[in-house]
Formats: sequence, structure tokens, C-alpha cells
Amino acid sequence: MMEKLIIEVDITHRCNLICRHCNRLCNAENQYAIVRNSLDMDMRHIDYLCREIKSIRKGSIETIRILGGEPLLSKILEPAVQAFELLKDEGYISNINIVTNGTLPIPAYCSPYIVFAPQIVGQMIEDKGRPLTGKSSVSCPLKPSDSA
Repeated sequence: MMEKLIIEVDITHRCNLICRHCNRLCNAENQYAIVRNSLDMDMRHIDYLCREIKSIRKGSIETIRILGGEPLLSKILEPAVQAFELLKDEGYISNINIVTNGTLPIPAYCSPYIVFAPQIVGQMIEDKGRPLTGKSSVSCPLKPSDSA
């Protein structure tokens, strides 16, 4: 049996945070004077990806994971989600995830797909990526909303 694929799409390099251990280089322009042609994908990239996905066997892709930066800052997030929803409806993919830092309001069209990935700040670099269950040296700065 063939293992299903996970596709990660960096839809934007914009981010509203500057996390100490971030490996995404979202704020590289300011920190390292890196110059990029663009901080964002545009729909032609998403359309190309969708065409490529349709060229492989249905059901081969477990998840499309939309990342950033902070994907909720992307100007093309809604049409990208709609394009991926069509692929899901047609049986090409099983799941859509939008990985957010949880600091921005969630648009209704995103809510079924949101996966919160709060910045986990450990005491050592080895703690980066530790599951949220690793309580010994991990603290999470985000708290549940009091309005819920």
C-alpha cells in the first residue's frame, strides 16, 4: 500500500509575531536584510499546484497543510481554500489544515480547517517542536479566550 502524501504550502511569509525559535524566516527582511521578490504566493501558484495534484491518483494526498508566516495574513487565503475544497470534494485530498499562531480572528471559511500551532518556547533549542504534552520545559504564552 502506498503511503499518502502531505503537501505543505507556504502561502505567505508575512507574520504578526517575531518568535525567537522560528525557522520560517518570516521577518528575515528586517533581521537579516534579506530581499525577496514577494512575501506572498499568488493564485497562479495555487492553480499550478491544483493542476499537478489532479495529475496523480485520487486519494494519494492525505493533507494539504497551509502555512506561513501567518496564513491568515495572506490576501489569497480564501480563494486558495476554495480551490483546495474542490480537490477535497473530488477525492484528490482527504484533509485541509490551516496552521495559525492563534492570535488573529478566524474567518468563518477557515474555521473547519484551523490547526493552532502556538509558539512553544522552551529553555533549550532541543525543545523546539516538542509536542504540547512535553510539560517539563515548555510554556505556552497563549491562553484560552475568556469570552468563550
